[in-house]
Amino acid sequence: MHHYKMLINGVSVAGENGQFDVINPATGAAFAQCPAGSLSQLDEAVAAAQAAFKTWRHSTHGQRCEHLNAIADAIEKDADALARLIVQEQGKPLELAFSEVMGAAAWTRYAAGQEIAVELVEETPDPAHRTAPQALGCGGVHHAVELAFHDRRVAHHAGAARG
Repeated sequence: MHHYKMLINGVSVAGENGQFDVINPATGAAFAQCPAGSLSQLDEAVAAAQAAFKTWRHSTHGQRCEHLNAIADAIEKDADALARLIVQEQGKPLELAFSEVMGAAAWTRYAAGQEIAVELVEETPDPAHRTAPQALGCGGVHHAVELAFHDRRVAHHAGAARG
């Protein structure tokens, strides 16, 4: 049985409220245990995300694309293990689970490949003035993860769905 931990601010931690079993619907047996996080751990994770955003918001489009492609690489590298985990958790056929995982990688790469339109504001001899909108968040990553690892499952594994 695998015992998962939470990652808060780059540190692997146990849930302050213990652990809960993840049940394989096909067998009725627990195949993993996940941390049951506390409200203070949730607050700590949100604070860490807000602090990280202060740096992330200044990253360039190119840097964000590099990060997205690295995420897609990691998903593809672990695709078999991720698909098998989905099968154990949901009872979904392996072929469908693998397709779901590869879909997450594809959507992540799609988001990384999106160009940001540049608008010419004023043509001058040197330099031309241009504007380019830049997203502040990481919506492409969220969309890909949402497709592959549904919000309920993410919240459940993070301990947020526990009472």
